Amino acid sequence: AALRLIADLPYAYLWILNPDITAPPEALARHLQAAEAHPDHAIFGPVLRRSADERRVASAGSRLSFEGGLSTGNLYAGELLEVLPDAPYEADFLTGAALFLRRAILDEIGLIPERYFLYFEETDWLVGAARKGHPSLVVPQVRLTHHKRSEAGDLPATYYFYYYLR
Repeated sequence: AALRLIADLPYAYLWILNPDITAPPEALARHLQAAEAHPDHAIFGPVLRRSADERRVASAGSRLSFEGGLSTGNLYAGELLEVLPDAPYEADFLTGAALFLRRAILDEIGLIPERYFLYFEETDWLVGAARKGHPSLVVPQVRLTHHKRSEAGDLPATYYFYYYLR
């Protein structure tokens, strides 16, 4: 809905953040630097850290596989930040909690699909964008913290399972 509201405004970039994300002051500038350094890419994502231990990765891009059925997973999940590559790299898709993209790409890939109630809408959207020649690029120098409200302690909250399976 928000993307529709701003569709006619003259923005060059859009930064979509969940309300449970915190970003250091340099995060926006680093996204802009990556976009300028990679003019052949239009969709960028940060490394998301775990709020319980900001030395560890929650997601640094995501993978999608249809081998033996459908499976997805977060790249580098649980790893220490030090293991991340220095250079930006492509991923099958990005976690929808934090996305940075060129505004012009929306004309080609459309808006985030609304047929999903919750979860996987960004997966569908970004996999479709990659199929149209616009893969997602992870920028390891941009590190945000995700204070996942869908967790209770070290486990997913009960409502998470309900909406995830729905």
